[in-house]
Amino acid sequence: EQFHHDLDLEHQAVPRLNKGIELARAQGDNGTRALREEILRDEEEHVDWLEAQLHMIKEMGAENYLAQQIEAE
Repeated sequence: EQFHHDLDLEHQAVPRLNKGIELARAQGDNGTRALREEILRDEEEHVDWLEAQLHMIKEMGAENYLAQQIEAE
């Protein structure tokens, strides 16, 4: 459930960051644009990671997924 909520937040953040990037570009604010692009890359990587985790949970079940997380540490 936590992954689903986190993914929802990420899906909300990505369009806002894209709008902010376009606004910064239109205003000629390259520093803000570059910063938001970096944040956007991080957010997109997080979306990919969350989607991968949710896929694994769906495929192997929550119990097996959690067991794998314990072994990974």
